[in-house]
Order: sequence, then structure tokens, then C-alpha cells
Amino acid sequence: MSLFWQEIKKIWRPGILTAILVLSGMLYYVQSFDYVERMMNEEYVISFSVLEELFQRCGPAVDRSEWPILQEVIDREKKVFAGYLAENPDAVAAGVTTWEELEAYTKESGDLSLDRWAYRSKTTNCYTVFKLEQFQEWCKTVTDWSKEGWEAWMFGFYPPQWQQRILELEERWAEEGKPLLYALDTSYLELYFAKHLPMTNVLCVILLLSPALVRDRLRRMRSLQWSSRRGRKVLRTQLAAGFASAGVLVAVNTAVYTAIMLSTGVNSFLDCPISGRNWFGWTMGQYILSLIVLAVLAGLAAAGLTLFLSCHTGNYAAMLFKAILLHLAVGWWFTVEIMQFSPFGSLRPWGGSDFIFVPPAAVYICVGALLAAGWGLCLWTCIRQRRREL
Repeated sequence: MSLFWQEIKKIWRPGILTAILVLSGMLYYVQSFDYVERMMNEEYVISFSVLEELFQRCGPAVDRSEWPILQEVIDREKKVFAGYLAENPDAVAAGVTTWEELEAYTKESGDLSLDRWAYRSKTTNCYTVFKLEQFQEWCKTVTDWSKEGWEAWMFGFYPPQWQQRILELEERWAEEGKPLLYALDTSYLELYFAKHLPMTNVLCVILLLSPALVRDRLRRMRSLQWSSRRGRKVLRTQLAAGFASAGVLVAVNTAVYTAIMLSTGVNSFLDCPISGRNWFGWTMGQYILSLIVLAVLAGLAAAGLTLFLSCHTGNYAAMLFKAILLHLAVGWWFTVEIMQFSPFGSLRPWGGSDFIFVPPAAVYICVGALLAAGWGLCLWTCIRQRRREL
């Protein structure tokens, strides 16, 4: 056990931790800070207070009997917006006093200045009114997949069993009401947990573990380690310390990212069923948890690949080059291309105008294969080490 803790100390160096904090902080600021700000800004998302009110009065879904409540909230928010218009000199000069008059004025005159002010100003509730009206229209819409059109054309690319699930979902929505979370733009959450979090996990793990085993080769410690009491089992302990360190780092990073996003107020809607092709009836909390699990597995897969490369590298320059390539492959390409597959299944472009259906398990299979590859290479290295000569 003392050897294990010594290996842990060799991994957690102050200089490496400083580099991890600086680079992960820069990565968060560049790609995630804006999304967190948008989740806290009514310029980009619906007002959480309005959404919480609807959730308390209507529940997680709005059925036909609750449409008057939705209309009441929309009318109230339009009155609030009219107050903002009354304080705008340009709106008063143009004779625009209500939401409907603003839409008519923009359409007839082609002047977008007031429209831009309404949407881009952080002092109005324009986006809240827009999303509520959009949700109201969606509640009243019944999709007919038999008619010709874009939706019916896309519907034809789904396998028969999934087409049946889509029809069953539409029937359930017609009876129970449509999910209230349709009014909340969850694409920010998907990008945050399915792209930004795994990318940061992979970067931090690569930075932490890249020098781990290179240092022993540079100092020619292998012969000394093999001649010790533990012999060639030392590598096993080193790999175990590396995986344990990666697990701790990924857990801390995931906890920080999750706490930051939940502080925006999203935690009030974790029990709400999400909209879209939700075949499994998941709530937003369950969906976010599934994305977090994928991000954690991606970090652990990067740990296995990094330790394998570190074990077979003789100097820091070569390891730096390999670490950059590994981050580009796993932390960038794999995260952007593979982990964007929806856990519910999705259509992906294929060719000029065709699509292929990606089943729900595809993203888990890909991440699992990457994890098996990383850890399998480390296991193969341990087995091969026993047969090698000094």
C-alpha cells in the first residue's frame, strides 16, 4: 500500500495541478462560460420563474383542460412587455404599444430596429413571450405523419419499430398533454454535458497522467523496480494509481461542472419529462445523468490510453506530441462526432439527401469500445511486461 501512495504522490505534482487548473479554466471560459451565462439570462431562455409557475399550476405536462392557464400567463407576460414598449421612445413614436402591434409593425414596415431591441435587450421579457406562444402552438398541433411534407419525409427514415414508437408517443401526448420543458431550450444543456464536460475531462486526465511513467524510463528506474521485492508487479501498482488518480480528477471536474450548471436554476425542472423523441419517458434529471455517465467514461477511457502511451514513451517531448494527438482524437473528434449521438436514437446525414438511423445504444457502444481499448491495452502491457527481459 505504501508503494501505491508513493505512486500517487508522483502523479499529483504541484506544477501539473497548476497547468490543469489554468488550461481547464481557459477551456471552460472559452466554450462553457457563455452557455452558463445564457441559462441565467432571459435574453436567451424563458424566464425560470414563469416556467416554475406553470409547473406548479399545470404539472410537468399541459393538457387541453389547462390551455386557459397557459393563455392567462401569456396575456400577463404580454402586458409586462407592453410596459417595456411604453418606456421606449422609438416604440412610442411608431405607435407600437402591444406585442401584436410590434409584430404587425415589423412585418409591414420592414423596420427591424424595435424587434432587435426587444430580443437583444436584457431588460425585456420578449424571449419568454416568444417561447410561451411557440409552446402554445405546439400544444395545439397534431402531427399527421401520413401527409406529405418535411416531417413525413424524415419520418420515413426511421425503422418500422421506431415509427411505431413515435406514433405511440404522439398518442400519449394527446391524452396526457405535451411536456412543459419544450418551452425551455435544452440544447445548451446537451452541449454543456455531452461535449464540453467530456472534452474537459479528457484534457485534464491527459495532462495529469502523461508524465506518470515517462519519468521512470528517463531515470532508468525499470531495472531497479524489477529487482525489488515486488518485481515486475510494480507496473500493476503504477497503473492502479494512475486509474485511481484519473477517477478522482474526473469526479471532481464533473462535480464542479454539474454544480455550476445547477446553480442557474435548472435543478427546479429535473423531475420534468423532456420533450422530443423521448422513447424511455426520461426526466431531465435522468437525461443529464446519462450524459454525465458518458462524460465520466470518456475520461476513464482517456486515462487508459494515456497510461499506455506513457508506458511506451522514452522522453517528455515525444509524450507531449502523443498527448496532443490523443486529445485531438479523443477529446475533440470523438467528443464532437460520436458523443453527439442522442441516447434516444437520432437521424444522421448520409450522402446527399439521405439519412441513417443511429440506434439509442450506439453512443454507449462507442464509448464502451473506447474504454475497453484503453484499459485492454494497459492489461496487455502488464502481461507483456512479465515476459520481457531487462
